[in-house]
Amino acid sequence: MPVALTHDSLKMIKRATMDFIQGVGSSHLSEAIASGMGYRTNISLKTALAQGAVITEIDDEAFNGRLRALGHSALDGAPLSAALHEATLRRIRKVADQFPRMTLNGLNPSIGRRYVYKTHEDWAQSRDEFLGDGTVEMFLKAELWLAHCKKAPKMHRRWSSYGMKHAVEKWIKRTHPEVYYYLANGAFIAAAVANGFSVEEIESTDGLNCFLSIATHPTSFPGISKVCRQRDTYEVENPEVISRFVDLIASWARNRATKPGERTPYFFSRHGVQRIQLDAKGRIRISGFFGWSVLMTVDGHGGDLGSLGRIHVVEVILRGSLDSFATWLRESGLYGDSTQSQDDEEGDDA
Repeated sequence: MPVALTHDSLKMIKRATMDFIQGVGSSHLSEAIASGMGYRTNISLKTALAQGAVITEIDDEAFNGRLRALGHSALDGAPLSAALHEATLRRIRKVADQFPRMTLNGLNPSIGRRYVYKTHEDWAQSRDEFLGDGTVEMFLKAELWLAHCKKAPKMHRRWSSYGMKHAVEKWIKRTHPEVYYYLANGAFIAAAVANGFSVEEIESTDGLNCFLSIATHPTSFPGISKVCRQRDTYEVENPEVISRFVDLIASWARNRATKPGERTPYFFSRHGVQRIQLDAKGRIRISGFFGWSVLMTVDGHGGDLGSLGRIHVVEVILRGSLDSFATWLRESGLYGDSTQSQDDEEGDDA
């Protein structure tokens, strides 16, 4: 199962590893962990983490192989996987200390005859389950989704944690079909808190659900994120997609310079777009067929149409139909037919 790795989770994994490994120095252990995470050196791993969370796989054989190469004995079993499991348990328990009533059902559940937990004993049993081994995999699945989210200064109040957890399940089905998709509400909230997202309890849900400070969340397409609080708006950060736009703009600029007699609509129809425009702020708008458009904030052309082939892309915002945009991407050869384009729209499901 892939895992989302951050600086904080890496530190916890190293601490957990040190608890059952004797006689291995800190630097050698860091190198072995980096190898087990798919990186040649600890420096290369930290360089990648400096850009944000990385998605990787745990390789216990590579971990042991690096230990042997550094002059240490290999460990039995799956040592790095065990360290990940223990580190994740510690992170869950750290969140549980912040929210002493949190369970798998939610943030701050009420207890009483008309609530989910009829008695304190029911709640205590659920609390023990939340703090147990079964929560680890769900926590890690939630982190895969959260690794693609950006934080917002304010709560996103159109979408509750319960609605988000269903979106995570759908996203896991589409992007990681080898992973069992189920995710408990409490495990999702715990992962969000552990990754620095703020939460706000929704009192009308008997303390189970909450709002989170999420600004964007991933879609089925790598590098394309839904902008929360804005309908049909997406951030495009996929380098292949951005490169496709840059090539299209450069080709358009050359066409204008070398073939002034050719009607522009012919060029657009060949590339599957309606028009390309440059506004007064230096932004470039590409309008596609069937209700999508892309607004690119760029540097490097100074408003000169002749220099559009030498631009640096700062931001790409997609507005409109993601399905239509996905069709254009497929026709451009960037995504296969197997990719599902239907996005998970947030709704009022608190």
